[in-house]
Amino acid sequence: MEKERVEAIAEWPAPRSIKEIQTFLGFTGFYRRFINNYSKIVSPLTDCLRKRATKPLSLAKEALQAFEELKKAFQDGPILRHFDPCRPIRIETDASQFAIGAIISQLHANHWHPVAFLSRKLQDAETRCATPDCELLAVTEAFRQWRHYLA
Repeated sequence: MEKERVEAIAEWPAPRSIKEIQTFLGFTGFYRRFINNYSKIVSPLTDCLRKRATKPLSLAKEALQAFEELKKAFQDGPILRHFDPCRPIRIETDASQFAIGAIISQLHANHWHPVAFLSRKLQDAETRCATPDCELLAVTEAFRQWRHYLA
């Protein structure tokens, strides 16, 4: 990711309105594949969007922590490797009560390096599923997202 973009995110002021949260999430969402557990991190911020308030708002402590954590994740994010079809791959998935995530990695010099990240917030109906079902959903989403690597 470009250094200027990382600096812009690092200097981004805390959002004071729903519109500012939407702008921030729109900007960072474009780079979500570079951030592990992006959806899990931004969940408190997306919860603020449900309020649909047009007046100024003060972020809850949890939302402000999520905002700062996301800014830090952009600064400390791991370097992704380009996919090499000749190298072994590994897909790791995870599910929580409100999000799923996955990492596709490849072996380089006896170390697994990430190629891409995947995460998304669960829909309301999905949050009522049993844990094994959510874990399987994460696997299914990873296979769907990275099918071109797996073929």
